[in-house]
Order: sequence, then structure tokens, then C-alpha cells
Amino acid sequence: MHTTETLNDISPIKSLAILGGTTGLLLSRLAFGFELYPTIIFTLGLGAVALALLVGHNALAIRRFASLGLLIFTLILFAIYQYQQDSFDNIQPIAFFLTLLIFTIATAFIQSWSVTKPHYIYNELFKNAWNNPIHITLALLLTGATFALLGLASLLFMSLGLGFFSTILFNSVVTPIIMGTMMGIAIGISYQYQELIFKFKHLLFSLFKILAYLSAAITIIFALSLPFTLEKLFSGNNAAVILLWLTLVSITLLNSQVDASYNRQQAINASFFNHYLLISQIFLSPIFIILSLYAIYLRIDQYGLTPPRLFSLAAALFAFILTAGYAVLTLKYQFNWRKAIIKANPPVALFGLAFGILLLSPLLSPTRLSTNNQVERLLTGQVSPEQFDYSLLKYHLGKAGEQALTKLADNKSHPLYAHIKVGIDKTEEKPISPPEPELIIVPNADLPPEPELSTLVATMKNNCHPQSHCILTTADITKTGKKDILLFNIDKTSHPSYPIILKAYRKQGKDWQEFARLMPTAAMDLPEAIKNNSPDFYVNAIKAGQINIIAPPVYDVTIGELELRPNR
Repeated sequence: MHTTETLNDISPIKSLAILGGTTGLLLSRLAFGFELYPTIIFTLGLGAVALALLVGHNALAIRRFASLGLLIFTLILFAIYQYQQDSFDNIQPIAFFLTLLIFTIATAFIQSWSVTKPHYIYNELFKNAWNNPIHITLALLLTGATFALLGLASLLFMSLGLGFFSTILFNSVVTPIIMGTMMGIAIGISYQYQELIFKFKHLLFSLFKILAYLSAAITIIFALSLPFTLEKLFSGNNAAVILLWLTLVSITLLNSQVDASYNRQQAINASFFNHYLLISQIFLSPIFIILSLYAIYLRIDQYGLTPPRLFSLAAALFAFILTAGYAVLTLKYQFNWRKAIIKANPPVALFGLAFGILLLSPLLSPTRLSTNNQVERLLTGQVSPEQFDYSLLKYHLGKAGEQALTKLADNKSHPLYAHIKVGIDKTEEKPISPPEPELIIVPNADLPPEPELSTLVATMKNNCHPQSHCILTTADITKTGKKDILLFNIDKTSHPSYPIILKAYRKQGKDWQEFARLMPTAAMDLPEAIKNNSPDFYVNAIKAGQINIIAPPVYDVTIGELELRPNR
């Protein structure tokens, strides 16, 4: 009997588990700085072996499955290129959101695409575009629950002295594989319950309907107030962002109310007032985006281009094309705004897909474009060498910024070279470092003499939070007749509900080691303690027995040739 399993026959859960596991491994290997090409070859090879074992010689039977995998790996490569070339910390949240958006759009088209014309049906696009985030959300919930359960199991085994369980599960290789695999399994399971997804989506859209009308009303009220507040609108730094977000949220809510089966007369008959309320919002949205674009332009003209401003500009341009398309097509289809949205969304979405990929690629690298703009402003005299932000190039624009700073330092032929060099030198002299914590030594504390005291103080400062007061004193907390070092870490922004951190130290060899952590008991007036902020208050609290030792750690002990290791 022939039992070879084809990709058409295999469970989607198995397929998605393999795809998720290999993708998770690829992400982890690249994120931890491994070589790019060997990692790709290794991961793709592992995925190919797994597929071959599962489906035999028909591994590529479904083109959509292969296309989706190719899309995921392509997006990862773009994101990793940005990570290697640019200051990823500066643009990471925006780039991550953009990657998710690209993935959502592309996946919806891949799922709905047909080789024959018409290549897609809007109802299918609509369903997939909304269903996919729901599937992913459910998958994230299951993945989170899985790791919570594994974490509890790990703690249980550690209490029995079996720490290897945690070491095996939680590392840079196994953890991403588990995460990706569970995501794939969860998505596969959720696809088997489409009726529940449909009911949940219907409930969500009912709630969104209320919000859509509310956002439309806010839009109209805001538009009516603009003639009296326009000057104040552009005087604030957040005008462009607020205006842009208002429009994007309104567009999203409006799209949730689209039904391709509606015709113009049905829509008008449903509710005349609500119908034209939403139409008013459609015509106002492009105007808001133009105002947002102008506000972004003012910021760029005044301070130059930065990655966040470039992303804001790109989002505003995309939103303008989309909203202008809605407005024009609404007029064309005699105020049938649903038909206008149905016609406008697919081509604009494909444009946004291509534009987003370009932003994540070297072609429109935000840090490179920002660096070029900032340097041009300096060299052409738009900003003086004294006012130029050299730290932006050094600390916030990645390799492109650092290379530009080096070129500026070597460009001795420029007329303003001497002034530019002074600014660069000042930047080099002022590295960014966290503020040093304040350490208060209690008078008459039984502390060791110099030079041991200097070593102790330096060690204690390293154990203080930068934004805190630290109090150093001594007390016999174990009732052994020997005073221990006590370090009180008090957050300057403490709220009465926050605990105070108290640590006890003893010298072991040449180093000071923490041997116990302490906490206030119920007898201690915690709000008063934080308000008082006096070293004497805590010393008196110790004498009054208001501080107890909790969970003191036990260290390894060596007696002669015998080593005693506690059962952790």
C-alpha cells in the first residue's frame, strides 16, 4: 500500500509547526550575531530535511505554502540587514510594526490569490486581512501560556535540585524553536474553528461600528474647530502625530464596516444620517493628512530628517494616497463609500507593500537618508556648526552616522572645518553614561578602614540603582555578634506601594557578596519610611525588629579538601 504523504494531505498544524520552528531558529541565530549566510543555509537545510521527512518527494506541492515561507525569510533578511547596518534601537519598534503590517498585507493576498482572472475577490481579502491578526493573537496567548507552564515546571524541578531542565529549555536555540513551533501549532488549531473566529469577528465589528461613528463625529467637530485653532495646532510638537493617528484609526474603523454585498441604496436606507456622517469623514480625512504632512515638513525643515520623522512622513504619504482615493471614488460611485473602499484598497495596499519593503531595505534606509540630510544641512550652512547635533550622528544613526562623523572630521578643506572639529571633539569628550547613584554613609557605622573602605564603597555603588538614594550602614542582623554590611536602595520616585530593597553583604575572600535580602514587616510604617528618607530611621527600624531576613541564599563552602555544595 502506498503511504507517501503529500503536502496536500498533511495536517496544516504539522506544516505550520515546521515553518514556525525553523523561522524561530533563524531569528534567534541572526539576533545573537551569528554569521548571516551560514545561518541561512543551516536553517533552510533543517527546514528542508523536516519537510522531506514529513511529505516525501512532493514537498513543494502547494505554491502558496512555499510563497509564504519565502516571504517570511525575505522580511527577516531585510530586518536583519537594517540591524547590522543601522542603529536598530532607534527604529526597532517602528520597523517591527512595519514588518508586521507588510506580513499581514502580503499574507492576505497570497491566501486569496488565484491564477485565473480575477486574481482576487475582495471578500476573501477582507476575510483574511481581519482573520489573520485574530489567529496570531490566539497563537500568542497559547505560546505565552506554554512558556508560563514550562516556567512553573522549571521552578518545580529546580526546587528538587534538577536545574538541567531549565538549562535545556531556556537558551538561545531551544526557546525560539519552541516559541515558533507553538505559534505554528496554535495557528493551525485556530484555523480548524473558523465558525468561532467568524462569531468573534462579528462581535468585534459590532463594537467597532460604535467607535466608527464616534471617530467620525470627533473628526467633524475637530474640523469645525480648526479655523479658530489652526495656529495652536502647528505650535505643538505632537500635532502631526496626533492628526495622523486620528486619521489612521478612523480609516481602520471605517474599513471594518465594509460589506461588498451592500449597494448604494441599501446603505442610504439603512441610516441616512449615519451614511453621510461617514461620508463627511471620508472627505475630511485627506485634508487632515495634508495638515499632518505640513506639520511634519515644518519639523523636518527646522530640525532635519531623522528615522522617526521619515517613518511618519511615509505613513502620512500612504494615508494621503488612500484617503484621497476614497474621496475621489466616493464621488465617482455616487456616494457609495463602501464600493469606493473596495476599489481603492487592493491597489493602494500593494503600493504600500512595495513601499514598506523599500523602507526596510538598503534602498530607502531611514538612517542613511537621515544621515545624508543632516550632513547636508551642516555643510550648506542651514545649521551652524555650533548648533549642529553631532551626538545624533554618533549615537542614533548607526554605522551611517558614525561614518559620516569620521568623514566630517577628515574634511579639512571645508571652510567651517575648525568649528566642525570643535563640535566633534566635544561629542567625543561627553560619552553617554548613566548618572552615578548617591551613596550616604551612616555616621558611626562600623565600617572597615581604608583602603578596604574605598573598595567596599565602589562595590556598593555598583549595586545601587542610578536613580536612587543608597544608604550604607552596619548591623548584627543574624544575632551572631558580628556586624554585617547593610545597603538600603531607596528609589527617588518611590510610591508608598513600592517595597524598599535592603541587602546584606559579607566579605568572602577579596569580594563582598550578598548573603541575604531583607524587607519591612507589617509593623513598619512604609509610607512614613519613604517620606522620611533618613538613614537613622532605617537603623532604628532594625533595632525595633521591623526588618526580617527573607530567603537568605547559601553559598558553596570549602573545608580543607572537602567541598560542600547546597542542594539548589
